[in-house]
Amino acid sequence: MVGDHPQMPPIVKHDWEGEARRTFRQYQVYESLFDTLRAQNPPMIRFTESFRLHAAMAEFLRQEVYRHDGIAYHSKQRDMLSAHLVADDLATAVLHPDYPSS
Repeated sequence: MVGDHPQMPPIVKHDWEGEARRTFRQYQVYESLFDTLRAQNPPMIRFTESFRLHAAMAEFLRQEVYRHDGIAYHSKQRDMLSAHLVADDLATAVLHPDYPSS
């Protein structure tokens, strides 16, 4: 099983009207399968390197999210977009190569 518990949980569509009434402990609709299995404390391998995020984004995630789990998250990706003139100020700021976003 592979997963990342700090990421967005799954969206669950459920027929509450037709559901046989059970407690939340019996039917943990609010948890993903990954979180349910993780609660059993199975042996885990913690991957630390991202191969798609820019190093600056990975560093932000390491400091704000993964450090709480003791994960030394990182990336070696340092490719930058070439600077392009765009008429829109917001697009120019978002695409500026000094501020990588993906």
